[in-house]
Formats: sequence, C-alpha cells, structure tokens
Amino acid sequence: MLNQGLVYSWVQFYLPLPVAVTLQATSPIFATIFDRLINNNRLNKAQVGWLVVAFVGVLLTANGELIF
Repeated sequence: MLNQGLVYSWVQFYLPLPVAVTLQATSPIFATIFDRLINNNRLNKAQVGWLVVAFVGVLLTANGELIF
C-alpha cells in the first residue's frame, strides 16, 4: 500500500487528474490478474468479459486522444 500511495502521489504531478484517478482505480483489475497467476483461480465467461470491458475503459480514458 505504501508503494501504491507513493506512485499515486507522484503520478498526480505529471498526469491530468482524471487519468491519475482512473489509473489508481485499476488495482482490482490487476489484483484479479495476479490472483489468476498466483493462486490459479478460474473466472467464468461473464467475469472475463467484464474484466475486458474494464480494461478497455481504462485504455480509452488514459489514451483516448491517441486512439482516435
């Protein structure tokens, strides 16, 4: 948690605030991915689908101008 707080504080000075808040809110996405890799937990199709939607939403928020 200390590392996450330090990185979040540092990022706020270099990125626009909406992008920084969006990236900070991605921790459940990465927690789910690491839980799959470390503990070998399975996700059903609906969970995988919503995880992809959440990740695409983060990409569009962070890099929306570069995509279009």
